[in-house]
Formats: sequence, structure tokens, C-alpha cells
Amino acid sequence: YYNLLNYPVSLQYLQQALAHFESIGDKHGIAANLGNIGNIYTDMADYPNALDYLERARVINMELGNTSGAAIALGNIGGIYATTGFHGYSSGLAEKYLLEAIALCDSIGNRRDQFEFYYYLSDLYATLGRWQEAYQCHTLYHELEKAVHNEEATKQTQRYAIEREIAVMQREQEVLHVKNAELAAINTELEESNKQLTQVNFEKNEFLGIAAHDLKNPLSVITMIATILQDESGTLNPEEI
Repeated sequence: YYNLLNYPVSLQYLQQALAHFESIGDKHGIAANLGNIGNIYTDMADYPNALDYLERARVINMELGNTSGAAIALGNIGGIYATTGFHGYSSGLAEKYLLEAIALCDSIGNRRDQFEFYYYLSDLYATLGRWQEAYQCHTLYHELEKAVHNEEATKQTQRYAIEREIAVMQREQEVLHVKNAELAAINTELEESNKQLTQVNFEKNEFLGIAAHDLKNPLSVITMIATILQDESGTLNPEEI
């Protein structure tokens, strides 16, 4: 609803979310929603309410040690005080808050928000006719903006590279899955063949056992007669043998 510029409905949902976070004591959620509500009031040009919510967000973020959140709140507060249409316009307060926000961003390397605050400060100095300071801030704004965009482009390139690697790995896993399935099918066939071979071998052994048993007695008789003939060869004539 905020992106649709439907601020009343957006505020309604954010206020409900804020109430839920307060009911469970989630300070991170409270601070985030206070900041969002403050930004909506800023876009609605309701600067007193915007300042109230942004200041509450700043205090909680500082308590939590969330330097980035505190810096954003400070910068947005400075932006409000730098708005000439605001009846509480104060170039001194605007400069103070913006410089504090820039310093906090610098302490944690938050260049994305820092370059935006330099832009606000450049506009403020230009309004005050402090042209040299306005030029310096404007130069820093462009340098930081370029650095941030280059960093984001690098991150995007790295993200694409990682996504490609993941896609290749997924494809390899799919191929491996197919191969594993094929191997599993082959193993199943081998197991079935082994069962059949085991059964055939059992039947062969059983048949040989029966044949050996059936041949034992007649072969024993033949062997005994042959032995007798050999032993009695001297007493029997060839016709008798």
C-alpha cells in the first residue's frame, strides 16, 4: 500500500503491526515499524508526527546497538529539518542530524545510506549559500553513489556466478540421480539373476547327488567282480573269465 501511495491504508497496517510487536516486546520489530511509519508521515508532509516516530525509532535502535537503524533515523530527521516547507525548519538542526547520521554510517561502512545523506546535506548547504561545502558534499555524494553501484554490480555478478554454480550442481545431481536409478535397476536384475543361478546350482547339485547315489551300488558290484577276476585270473581259463 505504501508503494501504491495509499498512505492511510499503509499506516493502518503498520500501526497494527507495531501494536503486535509491542505486545510481544520485540524491540527490533518496534523500531522498524516506527521508522516506516515516520517515513510515511514524512511523505504525507505531516512532519511533527514524522519526527515523533523517527525519534522513537532512533532511541530504540541506539538501545539495541543497531547503528545502521539509528543512522537512518537521524538522517531522515535531518532531512525533515532541512525541508523549507516545514514550520519547524532549522538549518542548524538539519546539519547536526545529517552530520551525525553520516558519521554513524561511516563508522559501520554503510555507504548506501551515507551517500543519500550527503545529497541532503549538499542541498542544505546550497540553500544556505555555502557553496564550497555544498560542492564538497555533492562530490562525495557522487563518489559514494558510484562506489555503491559498482559494489552492487560486483555483488550481482557474484550472485549470478553462484546461481550458475548452483544450477550446474543441481543438473549434476539430477544426472547422478538418474544414474543411481539405472544402477539400482541393474542391481535388481543382478540380484534376480543371482537368485536364478543359485536355484540352478542347487538343482544341479541335487541331481548329481541322486545320480551318484543311484550309480554307487552297481559300480561297487562291477568293481568287486573286476577285483575277483583279477585275483582269480590264474585259476580260471579265458572262457570262464
